[in-house]
Amino acid sequence: MTFEQLLSNPEQYNGAYILLEGFYFQGFETNVLSEKLEFTGFAEGHLWPQGQMVWIEGSITKGVYDQLFQQEMMGPIERYGKLNLRGRFEHGDRYGHGGGFTSQIVPSEAELLPWSPPPTLTPTPVSMAGPTNLSLSGIYGGVGFTLNWQDNSDNEDGFRIEQNGSEIARLPTDTISFRDEDLPDGSTFCYRVRASNEARFSDYSNEACGIVVWPTLTNIEPVEAAPGQCCIQVTSQSGYLRIDGLYDESARPFDLYFDGAGVGSIGCYVTRCDGTFTVPSDASLGDHQVCTQGGSCLTLRVVQAVDMPTPTPTH
Repeated sequence: MTFEQLLSNPEQYNGAYILLEGFYFQGFETNVLSEKLEFTGFAEGHLWPQGQMVWIEGSITKGVYDQLFQQEMMGPIERYGKLNLRGRFEHGDRYGHGGGFTSQIVPSEAELLPWSPPPTLTPTPVSMAGPTNLSLSGIYGGVGFTLNWQDNSDNEDGFRIEQNGSEIARLPTDTISFRDEDLPDGSTFCYRVRASNEARFSDYSNEACGIVVWPTLTNIEPVEAAPGQCCIQVTSQSGYLRIDGLYDESARPFDLYFDGAGVGSIGCYVTRCDGTFTVPSDASLGDHQVCTQGGSCLTLRVVQAVDMPTPTPTH
């Protein structure tokens, strides 16, 4: 089977065992079968997978692996060669490092095919201007950051996003923004962006950093209320995003929950958050949890409303 036959209709082969001919390449965070290998321009004779490719989930047999060609490029030794690879084909999810592949093969058998690396050429390096002016802003109604940058290149085939030194996303050409959401409490995140062209990369952008702090509920007033009672007041320490050392107000408000069901939101400022909600009319008597995004909770006791006696008219 060829790559064209397989990837023109991958749903047809999902879950099936297939035999695919291609170029196996294993290196740093890379384990793929591709249509071809081409020179990168990084170093004389250095090859890299190109064209259509699938992720290889697992290892090939040691006897075949030990016969592969080897090369070194500022890191672990890379191995490559031409194979017939048999295994279970999977499609429809995100596979591989950083979820950058839509198909993978779980190998069961590999056959090494006759092939020799092409003669060494003097490649023409690809020059790309790196992105600049990377900035962060908060996500309204959520906890995370929107990244924005200036695209200065006209020959990239995409962008790579790094968070705290690890790649987290690969984006298509001409992209100038990215959302990183649902981040954990109390953590600092630093981002860099660079343009890519096949296996070549531009310089990194500037680094932009932010810290996430979820709001912590500190008070609820009153602590007892009746079903359907309005305007229960909640207060918390401020939940905020601090970006490059400055407080960011663009991510307000935070959601508020009554036993896990949304009942409103609280607005946050530099030092505090506050808001009100109505007790659900069908709330049962007893203790209930009022929580804000991030899991900070206080207890509200629901009690039966007491009807005041009707005054006796005087004559």
